[in-house]
Amino acid sequence: GGFCRGDRVFGFTRFGAYSDVVHATPEFIRKIPRCWSFEQGAAFLVNALTAWHGLVNVGGMPDLNKRKKGSERKSYVVVVHSASGGVGLW
Repeated sequence: GGFCRGDRVFGFTRFGAYSDVVHATPEFIRKIPRCWSFEQGAAFLVNALTAWHGLVNVGGMPDLNKRKKGSERKSYVVVVHSASGGVGLW
């Protein structure tokens, strides 16, 4: 959906994110769920993208979002060491 002035959103941009005003591609912006605080919205991408990067880019796990339609879904076992932080809990 579209965005309106005053919407609570989270997202990312390559550069310049530590600013009062940020210009970002709409594909990289999502509305913060009503039950989330601004802090949860800000932390979500840090934790989720770090976990995804570790699993897919570093660990070699296939990106399940890019799997072909109708292909068999494989199961994966992941052992997470020191999982008490935001990334491990993700």
